[in-house]
Amino acid sequence: MRKRRSYMRMKYFILFMFSIGLLIYALPLLPFNGQGVAGYFSWIWLLFALFTIAGNLVGLLFSPKQGKNIYVQRKDAERLRYPTQPQSRRIRER
Repeated sequence: MRKRRSYMRMKYFILFMFSIGLLIYALPLLPFNGQGVAGYFSWIWLLFALFTIAGNLVGLLFSPKQGKNIYVQRKDAERLRYPTQPQSRRIRER
């Protein structure tokens, strides 16, 4: 779990830096004053770039806390969703 978490943080960081670099490179080249399709394309491209940067930043800052093992969480969820035995039998078998 620890390796997966650090891998995801590294991935978000690399994608965040790549998005920032792409934005810095493209801003001087986009014609924001353009008329028609060129102007619309520039603003929509900027909007999508900002969404990408925001998504990577949220993933980087708000990664899930390390808690129980994912296998244990899955087993708990399955047990609560689909109980295999009635509660009274579980108590008697112990």
